[in-house]
Amino acid sequence: MKNKSILNIVLIVDTEQLKGLTPPIADMNQYCSFLGQESDTDIADYTTVVELNKTNGASVNIDTLIWNGLSSSNADHTILFTDIRITEGSQIFINGSSQNRKKVKDRKSNFAAGKYTVEFQIDDGTNIYPGQNSFFTIDPILVYHKK
Repeated sequence: MKNKSILNIVLIVDTEQLKGLTPPIADMNQYCSFLGQESDTDIADYTTVVELNKTNGASVNIDTLIWNGLSSSNADHTILFTDIRITEGSQIFINGSSQNRKKVKDRKSNFAAGKYTVEFQIDDGTNIYPGQNSFFTIDPILVYHKK
């Protein structure tokens, strides 16, 4: 029996520092990191692995990825994900998924590492940064792996 599972990906953002800047930002490492990211890993090299594995004899298929954002500098700030898309490699997201919640296609084989783009804004309760039609961008790596 296959059980469906969710993988939460948490982006931590120094919103106080970043909201005063205008994209594109050459080095987002100064302002962002993923929960669990090693301090010596560039954010562009941070890799999320989506696995089909065995747990207590049952298959667990990660079928949904959810990105959440947290401010490291102001708990009242909200990270708004405006787009998450595959930019290099196989398209593993199902069309029609929401902006921070992506359904993953059921894959029969391994998928090589590919880049994906995350666009986001900062809402400080009064204003949206960097602006209504502008976004901060990072491009980490996503791998689908069958164990």
